[in-house]
Amino acid sequence: MTGRAWTTAAVMALLAGCSPRQTTTAAVTPVVAPQAATAVNPALALGKQLYRTGIGASGQPVKARIKGDLAEGAAIACANCHLRSGFGAQEGAQVAPPIAADTLFQPVKLKFHGVEVQNGAPRRPAYTPQTLLTALRTGVDAAGKPLADGMPRFELTDAEAAALVAYLQSLSAEASPGVEAKSVHLATVVSDDVPAADREAMLFALRKLVALKNGQAELYDVNPHDRSARMANVMLEGATDVASKRLSLAVWALHGPRASWPQQLAAYAKAEPVFALVGGIVAGSWQPVAAFAEEEGLPTLLPFAELPDAATPGWYTLYASDGVAQEGAGIAHFLLGDALLTQPPAVWQLEGELPAAVQRGFASAWQDGGKPAVAPVQLTADGLAAQVDRALAAKPQTLLLWSGTETAAILTQLAAHPNRPERVFIASGLQGDALLTLPETARPWLYVAWPWRLPEKEPPLAAGIGTWMAAPPAQVGERRYRIASMAYAAGLVLNNALMEVRSKYTRDHLMDVVGMQKDLQPPSWPRLSFGPGQRLASKGCYIVQMAAGTSLKLEAKSAWLTH
Repeated sequence: MTGRAWTTAAVMALLAGCSPRQTTTAAVTPVVAPQAATAVNPALALGKQLYRTGIGASGQPVKARIKGDLAEGAAIACANCHLRSGFGAQEGAQVAPPIAADTLFQPVKLKFHGVEVQNGAPRRPAYTPQTLLTALRTGVDAAGKPLADGMPRFELTDAEAAALVAYLQSLSAEASPGVEAKSVHLATVVSDDVPAADREAMLFALRKLVALKNGQAELYDVNPHDRSARMANVMLEGATDVASKRLSLAVWALHGPRASWPQQLAAYAKAEPVFALVGGIVAGSWQPVAAFAEEEGLPTLLPFAELPDAATPGWYTLYASDGVAQEGAGIAHFLLGDALLTQPPAVWQLEGELPAAVQRGFASAWQDGGKPAVAPVQLTADGLAAQVDRALAAKPQTLLLWSGTETAAILTQLAAHPNRPERVFIASGLQGDALLTLPETARPWLYVAWPWRLPEKEPPLAAGIGTWMAAPPAQVGERRYRIASMAYAAGLVLNNALMEVRSKYTRDHLMDVVGMQKDLQPPSWPRLSFGPGQRLASKGCYIVQMAAGTSLKLEAKSAWLTH
């Protein structure tokens, strides 16, 4: 299985139901996923640990021989090559074959021109627990033939070997919850502390995508042999059940204190099991949702997270970016290569989680670049003018201003002050819809971190998603447009992945497939780049200046700065 570059048009073709001839698929009964079962089965828990991390029963790395050399631990974890789902991967000429339960414990038939030969001896008989144990330790397969020399020959205790075999017997053996013969059930998470307009922007985009997919699936059922279906047969290479699958979208609305969110999420998941979470928006940190998703093994694709939980190790949540912290890092990268910077920048930071996140992103990248830490000057909304006046006594050359609604007033004060810094840098993610209202007198010396496409290179979102989304951001509100853009991108990522899942509907397989996707180029980003184990799809920003006027015209002062 290989990742492929799919154009937006190709993905929208899937959303439109273009696919080959319909096939009958037996209903899939939701079951407890293997990763959940390991919580109450010590042998499976150890097997999963070995499979994913290469750590043995003693808590120490296990050892193995690869091409005669000794390796251990994470370097020999099965999931590195065969992926978490066990469905395998191919990169160029390197092939890691499937080792999921439905492959290992079934015979592998000979193929002639890609078609299985039904009569005659199989190429490899089904593994038994004993022959699998032999293969793991000696590198001899169930047919008595040597495995590729890149396959580790593991040094396992009897208990470790038995645990790994038991885990492989359970690996991707059943479809994950939320999948039925004709439908894939999804959910999105919203909290009641998010403004109604923001919630509706996200839900509007997701519901339009779901309605488009389902409407075309109905047309496909009526006429599965039309021209678009035959064309999709080539594009999807036999993933025939995707076109007739309907999507359902539940809204998991969270209320009250954040400490109660895990219980609310668990209740939703029990009452209406879903295959994945798509999009989503909460105020502040996404951490409670990410922690729940990690515990449940529930894929979560591109929530609009002001404060992603990207620093916490996890696998099941994929963010578009690191939020406003990424803008702080981009400013640091710009200044690290800036010959005009002759003294450390001054940092002014107002109260709040988001300004603190920008500072964390800046500080991390700044110190990684070999620079000493710069302590921010903490400002408060009360008595702000006097605080700014006192801070200007230091005559800063370059100012980093981590503020939101107060930015316009501070810039107005700076414009009239004799100690005005030569340059002021701000994060656009802290400004929202107020970006275009910042005083024009400040724009010649104001620099903005911009984590999106440049406006002149940004195509409108698909008109089929909704008329207002085909308009430029300035007409619908910058924040609403970006929220809808995130939901739109989440739909593209999901549907791109469903083309590759190929009827093997396990959550780990979905995440493996997403990790191998080639770059996507949705409207709001230069690209979303995926990779195995990566949790951030966009990793950079521009530094721009704003032109005069009420329309969003930006001049790039940097290339796309990545970190």
